[in-house]
Amino acid sequence: MRFTKVNLGQSDILGRKTLSPAAELERWRRNLGYLSVFAGAAAIIASQSSQVAAKENQKAIPPRIAKQASELVQQLKRGACSKPDLLRRQSEYRLPGQKSEFNMLEVFTGGDNCPGTTIPSGTYTAATPFTDSGTTAGANNTVGTARINATIGCIEGYAATYSSAMAPDHIYTFTLSARGANPRITVTPGNATYDTSVYILNSSGTACPAGTGNTATNCLVGTDVNFDNTPEIINATKMNSLPLGVPLYLFVDSFYAANTPPTTNSGPYTVTMQDVTVGSGPMPPANISPLDMNADGKTDYVLLRNIGGGTSGQVRWHTAYRDGDPVLATDWGIASDQFFSDDYDGDGQADFGVFRPSTGTFYLVRSLTHTMYMESFGQNGDDATVVGDYDGDGRADLALYRGGATPADQSFWYYRPLGGGGFTTIPWGQGGDTPAPGDYDGDGKNDFVIQRDDANGVNGRFWKRMATGAQSSEMFGLKTDTVVTGDFDDDGKSDVAVVRADGANIRWEFEPSATAGTTLVSDLWGVAATDYVTPGDYDGDGRTDYAVWREGTPGRFYIMTVGVREITTSGPWGQMGDVPAADFMVH
Repeated sequence: MRFTKVNLGQSDILGRKTLSPAAELERWRRNLGYLSVFAGAAAIIASQSSQVAAKENQKAIPPRIAKQASELVQQLKRGACSKPDLLRRQSEYRLPGQKSEFNMLEVFTGGDNCPGTTIPSGTYTAATPFTDSGTTAGANNTVGTARINATIGCIEGYAATYSSAMAPDHIYTFTLSARGANPRITVTPGNATYDTSVYILNSSGTACPAGTGNTATNCLVGTDVNFDNTPEIINATKMNSLPLGVPLYLFVDSFYAANTPPTTNSGPYTVTMQDVTVGSGPMPPANISPLDMNADGKTDYVLLRNIGGGTSGQVRWHTAYRDGDPVLATDWGIASDQFFSDDYDGDGQADFGVFRPSTGTFYLVRSLTHTMYMESFGQNGDDATVVGDYDGDGRADLALYRGGATPADQSFWYYRPLGGGGFTTIPWGQGGDTPAPGDYDGDGKNDFVIQRDDANGVNGRFWKRMATGAQSSEMFGLKTDTVVTGDFDDDGKSDVAVVRADGANIRWEFEPSATAGTTLVSDLWGVAATDYVTPGDYDGDGRTDYAVWREGTPGRFYIMTVGVREITTSGPWGQMGDVPAADFMVH
C-alpha cells in the first residue's frame, strides 16, 4: 500500500527588514506579478500568538511519522525546476502589525477580479435597495464565455440564448438567505452607448475563476435582451431559481469583444438589488464530508503535485469536484510542508491548509472570506494532520500531536481556535504510538485516541481519552495496521478502523460504534502494491466509503460503498508522482 504523509522536510524562510505600512504596500504592488493569489506559502495574517508550551523539550519525530516523511520526500521531489527566489519572498507579504484577516483580493482588485465586491448582509426592499455604481472601463475580462454546462449558453438574448461575454467585467459576491415577492437585480448603463450583459455564477464548478478569458460552465441565469443602453433585469422568475445559502457571483459584462459603434462594451453602470435578504455567509450542507471543496456534502477528488521540484518546490492542489464540474488548480504550500484540509470558517467548504515544520507555522486559505491566514503554533517534529474541531464550535481548530521521543516519553496533543489566545494541552500517548483523531462519541468534539501495540505482541490496542475526560481501551486489528478513522456506519460517531495488505489486496476492517465489541466488518478493496488509501464520503450519504487512488498516467480514484458495495470510479485524474490530499486522514 502507498501510505505516505505529506511532510517532506524543511525549507527556509528569509526574514526581511521591516518597512513602513506605505512602503510595504508599495512592495506588495511591485511584487504581485511574481506571486499567485494562492501561491505556495504566501501568508497575510500574522497572529502575535505564543508558541506551544514545552518547546524547549525538542523531541524527535516519532518513528512512524519519520518513515512516512521519508517516503513522501521521494514522491514529491519530482519536478522540472525549483523556484527558491519566489519561495523566499513568502515572508515579505504581510503588512507590519497586521493581526486580523486581510483580504488581498479586495485591496488590489476591488470589483475587477474574483471574488469582486461583497454585497453586505441585510434585507433590501424596493424602497431601500442595495445600490452601487462603478465603471468597467479598463477592467479585466474575467469571463469570456458563460454557459450552464459545456455546451449551453445561459445569457438570455432578444431571440436566443448565448454565451459570449468577452468584455471587461465587474463582479459582486453575495449569499441569498431569503426572497420576497418581487426579487430582482437591475443593471443600468450610465451612458447612451454602453450595452450590458448580466449573469450569475454558482460557487460550484469553476466558482468565480481567477485570471482572464475564462470559460465558466456554472452559470445559473443571465440576461441581455436589450441591444442598447436600456437597463437589464434579472427578474423574479430567475431570482427564485437561485440557490439559498451558497456564494453567488454577479457579473456586469457585455456581449461585445470590442467597441462596435454606436455601441461600447464598457462604461459606467449602476446595480440595484431589491426584495431579498443577503446573509453574512453560506449555510453548511446537511452532510459534512472530508475534503468537500464546494460544500455539496461530498468528498471531492483532490491531488497534490510538486510543480517546482525538490523539497522547496511549489505544490499545486488539483481538485475535481465529485459532481463532475470542471476542475481547479490552486498553488498552496511547498513540498516540505504537511498538507491537510478542513473547514476553518464554518461554511461547510473545506479550506486549503499546510503546516510548515521548519518554522512551526500554519498557512490557511479560508473559502468564506477568500482570505489567507498565518499563525505560529507548534514546532519541528509535530504532526498537524490531527486537524479537527476540538471545542465543538463547528469550525476546525489548529491542532498538533507531539509524540514522545522514546516509548518511555509522554506524548502530547495541543489545540486552540484560530486567532491566538490560550491553547489546551492533553497528555495522551507515548513515543511510538499512532494518533487516531476523530469524534468517537458524537458530541461534536474531536477526542484523543492513539493506536499502540497490544501486550500480546500481535494485535493493536486503541486507547481513548474523550473530550469529556472519560478513558477506555480496546484491542482491535493487528499492531502493524494503518489507521483510517471515519464514520463507516453513519451514526455520527467515528469508528475504530484500519487497513492492511492482505496478499495482493487491501483489507479494510472497522467496528461499527453502534455495536462496539460485538461486530467486525471486513472487506477487500484496492491493490496493495499500487494504491493510495483515500477514505471519504464520496456519495454524500453520511458513510465513509472504501476508496483508493491508483497512480498512473492517468491515475484514477476507485470507490466502493460500505454494505451495498456499489462501485464507482473517477474519470482520468492525476499522473505519476502525484499524492492524494486524503492521505492526511491515514495514520
